[in-house]
Amino acid sequence: MDTPIAMTDSYYFSKDRIVLTQAQLRIPGLAMFGRHTIKSAISPLSTHYHPHCFEVTFVLKGTVTFSVDGTDYHLKGGDIFLTFPDEVHSTNLNPVSISKLIWFQIDSCVTDHLLFLDKATGTLLQKQLYSLPSRILSMSSAMPQLAEEAFEHALHQTSPRLTASYLALILQLLTNSAADTHTPLTLDIQQSLDYISCHLTEQISLDELAALCHLSVSAYKQKFKLQTGITPRNYINMKKIELAKQLLDSGCAITDTAMRLGFNTSNYFSTVFKKYAFQTPSEYVRRL
Repeated sequence: MDTPIAMTDSYYFSKDRIVLTQAQLRIPGLAMFGRHTIKSAISPLSTHYHPHCFEVTFVLKGTVTFSVDGTDYHLKGGDIFLTFPDEVHSTNLNPVSISKLIWFQIDSCVTDHLLFLDKATGTLLQKQLYSLPSRILSMSSAMPQLAEEAFEHALHQTSPRLTASYLALILQLLTNSAADTHTPLTLDIQQSLDYISCHLTEQISLDELAALCHLSVSAYKQKFKLQTGITPRNYINMKKIELAKQLLDSGCAITDTAMRLGFNTSNYFSTVFKKYAFQTPSEYVRRL
């Protein structure tokens, strides 16, 4: 296992990734606030921890895997992931997959005026965070928009107190509704997932998946994404690449792997593989 890194975020601004720190936020107890739209897989997160900080991550779209104490947590759009102060976590060598994330860190050493709250309220809020029954929680219907609006206010420095008010509301909603996590899949969507798993070596069309669920293609795509946090095509490709890794690990040639998984050409297979695995099949094989 890698030696854990004490990670303190620095200010960063690009088209797809923005990280704001205390210097920009000017909000007591808010160590950082970030947003990242990941359009193709990026390198795995190293083993790290955030000194005396809670980290709350909103998965707005797509899927992502985090690992804590040897346990992998597979998150989808609509999930919230919590790590506690000084808790070591990573993605356990899994590339960060296609997704949209908003996350922030709350400094556990700050109770007086935390998010501009009085000391008693700030202390209670931290106790509630420590008492959450699960590190994976489900967003209420209002939370995605609240998280987006909070970040926009922070980004444009509308008002530190307004941003803090949004975050305090989000955390209160989170602690009040933390019964549990995942909404179970409906039978038809579960059947389509099972079908995909059994037919990964074929070219799977959305028409046949929609027909299996007795839905139009547009209704199927909408229902699938609502329940899994990812589009059907992204899910199929992600599962194909997971199987491709197993085939390559067993010694199967790259071209043979591409053909077995229903890709028309090795070049297209390589493009899709890199999008989901952060490396080409040749690079993946060389690491073996």
